Parts: sequence; C-alpha cells; structure tokens
Amino acid sequence: TGVQTCALPISDSIVKIFSSLTLEELITVPIFSTISSVTFSPNGRFLLVSTTDNISYLFDANSGNNIKKIEGTRAMYSPDGNLILTSNMDSIGLIYDVATFGIVKSFKCRKLHFSDFVFSPDSKSVLCSSWDGSAFIFDVSSGKELNVLTDIETANFSMAFSSDSRFVILGNYDGNARVFDAITGIEQ
Repeated sequence: TGVQTCALPISDSIVKIFSSLTLEELITVPIFSTISSVTFSPNGRFLLVSTTDNISYLFDANSGNNIKKIEGTRAMYSPDGNLILTSNMDSIGLIYDVATFGIVKSFKCRKLHFSDFVFSPDSKSVLCSSWDGSAFIFDVSSGKELNVLTDIETANFSMAFSSDSRFVILGNYDGNARVFDAITGIEQ
C-alpha cells in the first residue's frame, strides 16, 4: 500500500502495527502466547512473530490475517526475502523457503542454545552464536558448518556481517568486540 509501518509488541501477547509517519495504530494482532521476536519481511508485506512456545506466525501486514504457522522461538527473513530462519528449543536452526514454507535446510548448534543469529547480506550464510560464547557460520545451501569463530566464556550479545559478507563482528557481554574473516575464521 506504500504506507510505512512499524510493529511493536505492546504486551506479552499483542503486536500492534503503526504508521511510521503518523504513529496512527493500523492493526492489532493478538498472539495468545509470549512474544519473543517480531520482524517484517523485506518487502513489508508480511509480519513474522515468534513466541516462546516454539511457534512463529506469519501475518499479512495489511490485514493482520494469520497466513502460516512454522516452528521456532525466534525467526528472521533473509535479506533477499526468499528464506526464513528460525531457531527452536533444541538448538536447531531451520531454514524455510518462503514460497512453499517447506524446510529446505536445518543445522544444529554444537554447544548450548542459540543466543542470536543473522543472515549474511548476500543470504548465502548464517552466523549463529550460543550462550557459551561460541559462534558458527553455516552455509545456507548445504546447511554445513563453515567456521567456528570463537570459543570464549562470554556470550555474544550482538553480531553482524559486513556489507560484503566478508567479515563478521561479535559484541560480547565482557564489553569487547571482535572481528573475524568470515571465510577463514581468523580473528582480525
């Protein structure tokens, strides 16, 4: 519709969609479970809401209608909008094809549960971290682990790929940020 919107979890179980320009409330989406993450699709047409009961809901952002339920306590879209990545309580990452909602790949975090994950800007890799501070890069097409980037005692609270997908930065709870080559896994 061309309307710029934002989505906010208003309580544990309600998401409201607002106009970013006027802050007018456009839609209320009841979830009936505790919300763990909220994100729009890259084209802004869909809202992905994840819950602590291991279900992620896909809503039409214009109508608020529920379109699909998939497994996952947290979820995000790939930058190209073709994939959805979810993590579940068993430390398994699931990659869904947006066109079919079929699972195209899965991978397991070798350590503790996922603390965070992010797609590379080219949508070819996924960076995951676990609560023990370990971080891993997985190949989206094969689901195989490409690199282990760190093995420290402090969990990562923030992480990102560089715009060319060549480097990753990890922000740790110990106050340090570390940069790694995404291909070699070597700290810079």
